[in-house]
Amino acid sequence: TNTLVTGFTMTSPAGGCADGTCGYEHGVICQAASSPMITNCVITGCALNGVDLKDASNPVLIGVQIEDCAIGVSAAGGSTPTLRDMTIENCLKGVYASGSDGLKIEDSLIQNCGGRGVYVTGDASPSVINSSLLNNLGGATFVGGRPVVDQCVIDGNIAPDYYQAGAIFKSTFNIALLAVSTDGMTDVTNDDENGAGILLLDGAALEIQNTILSDNNAVALDPDYPERKSVPDYGLGGGLYVGTSCYSTNMNNTYADNEARRGGGVSSHGDVEDDYLRNTILWDNFTEDKWVESLTYSVTNLSIGGIENGVTNFVPEVEDITTNWLVVVETPEFRSLH
Repeated sequence: TNTLVTGFTMTSPAGGCADGTCGYEHGVICQAASSPMITNCVITGCALNGVDLKDASNPVLIGVQIEDCAIGVSAAGGSTPTLRDMTIENCLKGVYASGSDGLKIEDSLIQNCGGRGVYVTGDASPSVINSSLLNNLGGATFVGGRPVVDQCVIDGNIAPDYYQAGAIFKSTFNIALLAVSTDGMTDVTNDDENGAGILLLDGAALEIQNTILSDNNAVALDPDYPERKSVPDYGLGGGLYVGTSCYSTNMNNTYADNEARRGGGVSSHGDVEDDYLRNTILWDNFTEDKWVESLTYSVTNLSIGGIENGVTNFVPEVEDITTNWLVVVETPEFRSLH
């Protein structure tokens, strides 16, 4: 459509009856291929989603501020928004897209959300460009597709620890010890406990460049490790977690001060193609499961299945040299342990 919406402040709190129907409502709804341009608006305090898209609706949002809603922007049913110069904050989730076709997030800030800043599934080519994902419960998740992340800052995000106390809840700190000693509370697992900065699942092939991933923390413990398994499956990848059948291409990135149970900077379990790192700095990433220790402090940058093209100061376990990593790097403090 050719509709332009600009300069409005919109709210839709719980129980609002302005349209004659009381209940929980969205701030803006686009459906039946409705694709307006929405600029310089504030959408706040919505009981449901700030912007809710369905039925192949493809709006362009520029300079829109969304805060205190359930999901900032939700896109389903083939809807593909373009989000530019956005601020999304204090929502339960930032951007959620399912079945989109080339989602674009550019020049935007997504922060302080109670779930992932960006969650994309079923999109062959989403992109996040020149944007910041800060202090969310998880930075970004890509399920399948070939996502591109370029010129971004992904900082201060936490991959939560899941637990059950009647319903399922998320904690920003490890819940294992409390769950053991508390009646009615059980430590449970979820893929979302990995990849505090970026989480790749189900064959996602990430191209990431010119990006800083710092101070992200995967806090969970695998309740079956070490009693029932030799390697944990949760609490992995402070900066980046590369899941099964996934891989990543890293160029000109910095992973610094991230923390996880394993792979403080990067943890890769991909098994399709070689992960690739070039001109990538891994600095002061930390893991609680230490295998290599320097003279002054412990640092874990990568949890790996192996390497190709050995690099000085890059020390995998002998049995792990299986060519799952291609490393082309001339950067300081490049160390690893599995």
